Amino acid sequence: MHEVIWLAAGRNPATNRFVFGAVRIATEFGAYAGCGRGSSKASAAAIEHKTGSLDALLDVEHSHQYDVDGKLSDVGDQGEPVVFCPMQIKLSWNNSIGFVRQESDPACPDTTLARHVSISDTGVITAKPDDPNSSN
Repeated sequence: MHEVIWLAAGRNPATNRFVFGAVRIATEFGAYAGCGRGSSKASAAAIEHKTGSLDALLDVEHSHQYDVDGKLSDVGDQGEPVVFCPMQIKLSWNNSIGFVRQESDPACPDTTLARHVSISDTGVITAKPDDPNSSN
């Protein structure tokens, strides 16, 4: 299992004190959700990094639920299927306060498929549609 975490430090110009920050960008880790079920954690499925800075646009996949067989099972309170749309997060670094994020929800059709995020040993993030009929 892999995670991508950004660490940063800068000097606050007003106080001359160091500001440190860490933010988890992407993860393959999941969690136990009870009764044999599991869940993924929200994770960046893609990163558009601005060269020479810590500014980036993240395409974030929401967390998802999986049944005892490892099959995607995002459902609402009444058992109805739920579509979780990706969100866009603009992440930037501010020497006075640390990491700053701005969220936006792009248009989301009802046909949006959940994505399975994987991270290579070198930190490369890939995302592919998560087939609701097969286990991961």
